[in-house]
This record gives sequence, structure tokens and C-alpha cells, in this order.
Amino acid sequence: MKLYVVRIYALPFRVLILLILLYGIYSCTGNHSASDSIPTFSGNIAELIYHKCTPCHRNGSAAPFNLITYEDLKRHARTIKLTVSSRVMPPWPADPSYSTFLDQKSLTNEELAMLITWLDNGCPIGDKMKIPPPPKFPEGSKFGKPDLVLTMTEPFPIKGDNRDRFMMLKIPYELPSDTFIRGIEIVPGNTKVVHHINGHLVEYNIGAKKDLTKGEKWIDTETMGKREAFQKLDLANDDGTYPLLIPSVTNYLPGVEPAIYPEGIGGYSLKKKGVLLLDNIHYGPWPHDTTDQTSFNFFFSPVPPKRPTREFILGTSGITPVEPPLVIPP
Repeated sequence: MKLYVVRIYALPFRVLILLILLYGIYSCTGNHSASDSIPTFSGNIAELIYHKCTPCHRNGSAAPFNLITYEDLKRHARTIKLTVSSRVMPPWPADPSYSTFLDQKSLTNEELAMLITWLDNGCPIGDKMKIPPPPKFPEGSKFGKPDLVLTMTEPFPIKGDNRDRFMMLKIPYELPSDTFIRGIEIVPGNTKVVHHINGHLVEYNIGAKKDLTKGEKWIDTETMGKREAFQKLDLANDDGTYPLLIPSVTNYLPGVEPAIYPEGIGGYSLKKKGVLLLDNIHYGPWPHDTTDQTSFNFFFSPVPPKRPTREFILGTSGITPVEPPLVIPP
């Protein structure tokens, strides 16, 4: 605290009292309000990070480093400031100024300002005894124990030649009876190389196809079209006709969380016999030989959904082209 010497000669009594009051207000609030307004890890930042960042920035997830403890944030403070300031992180492609969505991870303007203020002031930790406990995530799943786990039948070998790979494959399944599913969660076997996955369901009627395991194991979609790929995977019924395909039942991209809808909403009917068709799996460039064996968690529903949903994609990668073309002028 700075001390000031004030020479008082012949001030009126009212002015003297006013000076004393002003000095008292300044002493009590002037130096403390600034520090009190700076957010701390224990008081403000931990809960924000746990909700918006930790679901991806944790062991076994797609992010390159953890954001769980105070030390994690302190170590990556410069990277955090750069990526949140540019709105690169948290990844959220939808425009929050236009509309909002359930469980969206984008930072509000107030949250962003608070986080930047905290970073600019040296990341104060606050009261260590008041740091909230970090969230707990189920092993191998975000939602808990799945009802069915399908895994790629064998590891896919990836050469360390720094090139992209776009693959198609199928994973057969057979259940005791028809059922309903609420959602499918993709668990990458190698988060360093799995960039994105699109999954469809192919369902077979009773007696339509005897052997689901026939066909080639892997298809490089860069070398052939989908019709030829479907033939090589042997997706057709035994009589040559094609079964029902339900598109886009599950998708994966780093930073995108699977959607499990509220009870009674969403989901699909699931025939007892079918395959999970992965079209496509994109493996990113990697400098060393490695492998991937991704798994898929199925979550069943005991009753049919009251409001079933169907997800589909428009455009060049979807079920129909956009006609007329959508042109965005400069």
C-alpha cells in the first residue's frame, strides 16, 4: 500500500470530511476490486474446461493432450489462448449467433472473455481446496456399458508412407431377435490416424442371405466406384437383389460427439441379421507403420421409438446432389 502525506492548511471542515471519505473508499475498493474480478481456476475456469474441453482432451480420446488438471492448462496456456481467440477451439462449425443446439461446445462471448482474462493474468489457481473434482468418463465409452460391441475383425495395417487412405469394409452381426437401437458410438482403435468414419446399416430378411462373412475384407475406394465395391464386399442377397440400407446411422470426426437422443426419440429398428457397413474410413497420413482396429458400441432400446428419426446427407457425398447448385457469391 502506498502512503501519501497530505499537507492540510485551512480547509473547511466539510471538505476535510469529504477527503477522508473518498480516501477510505479508495483504500477499501480501489486496490482490491481489480484482483477480485480476475477469474481463478478453482472459482470459474475448471468447470468451464470440464464441460467444454475435457470430453475430448483426456486419455483415450482424439485430442493431442489432456486438459483436466490445473497443471495441464498452465502447460498449454499459450496454445489455449491462440486457439480459443481464433475460435478454432472448441470445434463447433455451426454459427452460434444464428441458432443454438443442445450440448454445443462453443464458448459464449462472456466465457471467452473470462478465459482470456484468466490467461492474461498468469492463470491464478485460486483456493486449491475449492477446485471441483474432474468429470469421470466410463471406460471405453462416453455413455456407459453398451449392449453390443462390434469390432473390426482384424487390425487394418497402415503403412508409414504419409499418404491418405479411404477404405470400405463390413462388420457382420447376428442377434437372437430383431430389436431397436438408440445409437451407435464409434471408438477409434488408433486416434492418431483415424480421421473420420461414416457408418451405415445393411439389414437382411430371414433367409435372404446365408453367409454374411463372404467377400473381400477391405476395399480401397480410391481405386473403384461404390457399385463395384459393394459387389466385392458381397453385400447382395443370395438371389442378387440388394437389401435395405439405412444410411448414416453413426459418424465419427475428432471433436464430434455421438448423438444419443432422449428416451423415446430417435433410434432405429434393427433386424437380427445384418452388417455394419463402414463407408468410408479415412486414415490420415502417418510416417510410421501402424494399425487400427476400431470398435462400435450399440445401445439398445427395449421399446420402439415413439418418434423415429432418419439422418441423411445432401451433396456430393450424400444421397442426392444439390440441384440447382448452391452458389455463394464473393
